[in-house]
Amino acid sequence: MCIVLQGLYHLVVRLSTYIGNETTRYGLENLVLEKIQAAFISDGRVKLVSEDKAKIKLKGVITGYERTVFSYTGTDEVEQYRLTVKVELTLLQDTVTLWQHTLTKWVNYPPDKDEDEALEQLCTELGNDVVHGVIEGW
Repeated sequence: MCIVLQGLYHLVVRLSTYIGNETTRYGLENLVLEKIQAAFISDGRVKLVSEDKAKIKLKGVITGYERTVFSYTGTDEVEQYRLTVKVELTLLQDTVTLWQHTLTKWVNYPPDKDEDEALEQLCTELGNDVVHGVIEGW
């Protein structure tokens, strides 16, 4: 993932078509990129532009994806699963690192809910968190 920012009060953002994915979850990078891009657009404080018009870059790589049992019922049946995604983020101005941040996001969901639905919800929240962290600070 590469997001490029410019300006102090009006951010200009470019999201590349690539996001790093070090997990075994196929296509996760596409969903995360889509949700981050949608969150920047929805926020409204950014404008998408080409990379050559921006000075600040946000780079990221998905380093973790895990589904675990979060809780059981009294009869030892799964009551909730926990889905966790971890993303390593770096904000750069030219070659200078402005900050680095590890974002770990999770969502719990019942066994009758599809894992892909839970992942969609998690990535939407992750995108919103990335926008908040970039614009307002961690």
